Amino acid sequence: MPMTQDRRMLMALWYLAFVVNISRERTRAIYVFPMLAAALLASGALPMVATAAAEEVHSGLDLSLVQDPETAAVIKSTYALPVYLGLEKAVADVTRAKLDFWVENERRRLRSLLLSLGYLSGQVALNIIDQENGTAVLKPITGPQYHIGSIELDGVKHADLDDRTASDLATVLLAFTGQVASSEAVQKIADDVIYRVRARTYGLARVVRSQAVPDPSTRLAHIIIEVDAGPAATFGGVVFRGLRRVSGASLLEVAPFRVGQAFDWAKLELFASNLRALGKFSQVRVATDKALDTDGQLTIHVNVMENPINSGELTRTGMLGAIIAAVAISVVGLRQFGVAVGAQARFVRLMTALAWIVVPVFFAVAVLRVFSFLAGG
Repeated sequence: MPMTQDRRMLMALWYLAFVVNISRERTRAIYVFPMLAAALLASGALPMVATAAAEEVHSGLDLSLVQDPETAAVIKSTYALPVYLGLEKAVADVTRAKLDFWVENERRRLRSLLLSLGYLSGQVALNIIDQENGTAVLKPITGPQYHIGSIELDGVKHADLDDRTASDLATVLLAFTGQVASSEAVQKIADDVIYRVRARTYGLARVVRSQAVPDPSTRLAHIIIEVDAGPAATFGGVVFRGLRRVSGASLLEVAPFRVGQAFDWAKLELFASNLRALGKFSQVRVATDKALDTDGQLTIHVNVMENPINSGELTRTGMLGAIIAAVAISVVGLRQFGVAVGAQARFVRLMTALAWIVVPVFFAVAVLRVFSFLAGG
């Protein structure tokens, strides 16, 4: 089907935007684009590209060595090489360099997919590549699917951890044993391990290596998580940002730690919860410095956004204040008027007594209203 110049230009611009996106963040684009392209094709937004892919590009997928039907279905549903080459055809002829580029991208993407499904020795072979006919056939070779047989934690000794942390780590590692050794599972193990190591004393701990080592004889994988615990840390001072009406000193009263105490991530999270429970802030974020200071302490940074002033409360207190102010002014005015016209002494004494009562009440309400304003309503 011939393509009009306008449609060819539109496709060229769309394709250029896609290539720029890949150059900026290739991994995400490679994974997300097949779903986007499929949706566009299904909706009819790319009819010319679909025609080009069907008539001019004959890219294939050989699933003969994928024994599991579900795995084969997943690979087939995410296979995107024909779409990539169809986009190339929509703009210009497919050169060997472009063909190699898209084929290698698709091979890496399918290889990552196999790893995510637990096929640690999986490969994607290239059976045929023919520039003249625009033909490329990829052949996934899954091999066995591995399960987690054992987990090794390096870099942290049992003696360096308290009993609770050691027990939590043992429970976490045991829970993953027997699961499919997917890349997501390995990452989840690393995340759970580092969270618990950081929770007690080692606030700067980080994972330096996470690896799955397959054993073909047992089809089990040995997971290695290597941790750099870093130095032991203690709590440092707290730095507040975003305060307008609330005093930082008053907020320290809800901190469950003191400067110099052993660092405990759970206490830091409790501090954030306590701040939110005050009801004074619409946003609370608590973080630490990236490194210890010279005293071996971690400075705590608290970023908050105070709630807007409660206009309803201010209106209510303002109305009460206005009434009391009117009464006070009236009493003082009547007293002054009585003195000026020579009213009876009894009347003047009564107005004076009332003034001594009403005026202090007015000032007390005014002060309370100011404090209410400063505290955020």
